[in-house]
Amino acid sequence: MESFHDITLYNLLLSTYSDIGTAKRKITSTYLAGITGKMENKRKFTPNPELKLVDQVRETLRYYHYAYRTEQTYCQWISRYIYFFNKKKHPKDLGAKDVERFLLHLATDENVSASTRKQALNALVFLYRDVLDQSFGDLIAHVMRRDIDAVRSPLDLLQTS
Repeated sequence: MESFHDITLYNLLLSTYSDIGTAKRKITSTYLAGITGKMENKRKFTPNPELKLVDQVRETLRYYHYAYRTEQTYCQWISRYIYFFNKKKHPKDLGAKDVERFLLHLATDENVSASTRKQALNALVFLYRDVLDQSFGDLIAHVMRRDIDAVRSPLDLLQTS
Protein backbone atom coordinates (compact mmCIF):
# COMPACT_ATOMS: atom_id res chain seq x y z
CA MET A 1 0.00 0.00 0.00
CA GLU A 2 1.37 3.35 -0.99
CA SER A 3 1.57 6.15 1.50
CA PHE A 4 0.60 9.74 0.85
CA HIS A 5 4.31 10.61 0.64
CA ASP A 6 4.93 7.97 -2.06
CA ILE A 7 1.97 9.17 -4.16
CA THR A 8 3.04 12.81 -3.83
CA LEU A 9 6.61 11.95 -4.84
CA TYR A 10 5.31 9.98 -7.80
CA ASN A 11 3.12 12.87 -9.00
CA LEU A 12 5.94 15.38 -8.50
CA LEU A 13 8.38 13.32 -10.55
CA LEU A 14 5.79 12.73 -13.29
CA SER A 15 5.16 16.47 -13.55
CA THR A 16 8.91 17.26 -13.54
CA TYR A 17 9.91 14.86 -16.32
CA SER A 18 8.08 14.98 -19.63
CA ASP A 19 9.14 11.45 -20.54
CA ILE A 20 7.29 8.78 -18.52
CA GLY A 21 10.21 6.33 -18.86
CA THR A 22 12.63 8.81 -17.28
CA ALA A 23 10.16 9.49 -14.48
CA LYS A 24 9.74 5.77 -13.79
CA ARG A 25 13.53 5.24 -13.68
CA LYS A 26 13.91 8.19 -11.31
CA ILE A 27 11.07 6.93 -9.11
CA THR A 28 12.60 3.44 -8.99
CA SER A 29 16.07 4.73 -8.08
CA THR A 30 14.62 7.08 -5.45
CA TYR A 31 12.52 4.29 -3.97
CA LEU A 32 15.48 1.87 -3.85
CA ALA A 33 17.69 4.51 -2.25
CA GLY A 34 15.01 5.04 0.38
CA ILE A 35 14.78 1.33 1.13
CA THR A 36 18.53 0.82 1.43
CA GLY A 37 18.80 3.93 3.57
CA LYS A 38 16.12 2.59 5.91
CA MET A 39 17.82 -0.79 6.13
CA GLU A 40 21.21 0.69 6.93
CA ASN A 41 19.80 2.92 9.67
CA LYS A 42 17.79 0.15 11.34
CA ARG A 43 19.53 -1.09 14.48
CA LYS A 44 19.16 -4.53 15.96
CA PHE A 45 16.61 -4.56 18.76
CA THR A 46 17.78 -5.69 22.19
CA PRO A 47 15.08 -6.64 24.69
CA ASN A 48 15.07 -5.46 28.29
CA PRO A 49 17.41 -7.86 30.18
CA GLU A 50 15.49 -7.32 33.43
CA LEU A 51 12.42 -9.10 32.01
CA LYS A 52 11.85 -12.84 32.11
CA LEU A 53 12.90 -14.74 29.00
CA VAL A 54 9.38 -15.26 27.65
CA ASP A 55 8.63 -11.56 28.15
CA GLN A 56 11.82 -10.70 26.27
CA VAL A 57 10.66 -12.95 23.44
CA ARG A 58 7.25 -11.22 23.39
CA GLU A 59 8.86 -7.79 23.44
CA THR A 60 11.10 -8.68 20.50
CA LEU A 61 8.26 -10.26 18.52
CA ARG A 62 6.16 -7.14 19.01
CA TYR A 63 9.03 -4.87 18.01
CA TYR A 64 9.32 -6.74 14.69
CA HIS A 65 5.50 -6.71 14.27
CA TYR A 66 4.99 -10.46 14.24
CA ALA A 67 1.39 -11.69 14.34
CA TYR A 68 -0.16 -12.33 17.74
CA ARG A 69 -0.72 -16.00 16.88
CA THR A 70 2.96 -16.33 15.94
CA GLU A 71 3.84 -14.81 19.29
CA GLN A 72 1.72 -17.39 21.10
CA THR A 73 3.15 -20.28 19.09
CA TYR A 74 6.80 -19.22 19.42
CA CYS A 75 6.41 -18.71 23.18
CA GLN A 76 4.81 -22.15 23.47
CA TRP A 77 7.68 -23.83 21.57
CA ILE A 78 10.30 -21.98 23.60
CA SER A 79 8.56 -23.03 26.83
CA ARG A 80 8.46 -26.66 25.66
CA TYR A 81 12.18 -26.42 24.86
CA ILE A 82 12.94 -25.14 28.37
CA TYR A 83 10.70 -27.78 30.00
CA PHE A 84 12.42 -30.49 27.94
CA PHE A 85 15.56 -29.77 29.97
CA ASN A 86 13.54 -29.77 33.24
CA LYS A 87 13.79 -25.97 33.58
CA LYS A 88 17.31 -26.42 34.95
CA LYS A 89 19.27 -24.72 32.16
CA HIS A 90 18.79 -21.32 30.60
CA PRO A 91 18.69 -21.45 26.78
CA LYS A 92 21.78 -19.20 26.59
CA ASP A 93 23.69 -22.08 28.26
CA LEU A 94 22.37 -24.57 25.69
CA GLY A 95 23.55 -24.87 22.11
CA ALA A 96 22.93 -26.40 18.71
CA LYS A 97 23.38 -29.95 20.01
CA ASP A 98 20.62 -29.37 22.54
CA VAL A 99 18.31 -27.98 19.85
CA GLU A 100 19.10 -31.07 17.79
CA ARG A 101 18.29 -33.29 20.76
CA PHE A 102 14.97 -31.49 21.30
CA LEU A 103 13.99 -31.82 17.64
CA LEU A 104 14.93 -35.49 17.62
CA HIS A 105 12.77 -35.97 20.71
CA LEU A 106 9.87 -34.33 18.88
CA ALA A 107 10.40 -36.57 15.87
CA THR A 108 10.91 -39.90 17.60
CA ASP A 109 9.09 -39.73 20.94
CA GLU A 110 6.32 -37.22 20.19
CA ASN A 111 5.77 -38.27 16.52
CA VAL A 112 5.55 -34.63 15.44
CA SER A 113 5.31 -33.95 11.69
CA ALA A 114 8.17 -32.37 9.76
CA SER A 115 6.34 -29.07 9.22
CA THR A 116 5.64 -28.78 12.94
CA ARG A 117 9.28 -29.50 13.75
CA LYS A 118 10.28 -26.75 11.33
CA GLN A 119 7.98 -24.39 13.19
CA ALA A 120 9.65 -25.36 16.47
CA LEU A 121 13.05 -24.85 14.87
CA ASN A 122 12.01 -21.39 13.60
CA ALA A 123 10.92 -20.43 17.11
CA LEU A 124 14.26 -21.56 18.55
CA VAL A 125 16.23 -19.82 15.81
CA PHE A 126 14.29 -16.63 16.59
CA LEU A 127 15.09 -17.08 20.28
CA TYR A 128 18.81 -17.50 19.73
CA ARG A 129 19.25 -15.03 16.85
CA ASP A 130 16.99 -12.15 17.88
CA VAL A 131 16.54 -12.43 21.65
CA LEU A 132 19.76 -13.98 22.95
CA ASP A 133 21.90 -12.60 20.08
CA GLN A 134 23.62 -15.93 19.46
CA SER A 135 24.00 -17.63 16.10
CA PHE A 136 23.97 -21.27 15.08
CA GLY A 137 25.46 -20.58 11.67
CA ASP A 138 25.33 -23.54 9.31
CA LEU A 139 24.28 -25.95 12.03
CA ILE A 140 20.58 -25.30 11.36
CA ALA A 141 20.67 -27.16 8.04
CA HIS A 142 22.64 -29.94 9.72
CA VAL A 143 20.05 -30.19 12.49
CA MET A 144 17.18 -30.45 10.01
CA ARG A 145 18.99 -33.10 7.94
CA ARG A 146 19.71 -35.16 11.04
CA ASP A 147 16.14 -34.65 12.21
CA ILE A 148 14.71 -35.99 8.95
CA ASP A 149 17.13 -38.93 8.83
CA ALA A 150 16.20 -39.95 12.39
CA VAL A 151 12.55 -40.27 11.46
CA ARG A 152 13.09 -42.39 8.37
CA SER A 153 12.63 -46.07 8.91
CA PRO A 154 15.23 -48.65 7.80
CA LEU A 155 12.88 -49.62 4.94
CA ASP A 156 12.87 -46.04 3.69
CA LEU A 157 16.66 -46.00 3.77
CA LEU A 158 16.85 -49.24 1.78
CA GLN A 159 14.43 -47.93 -0.85
CA THR A 160 16.42 -44.73 -1.40
CA SER A 161 19.77 -46.53 -1.68
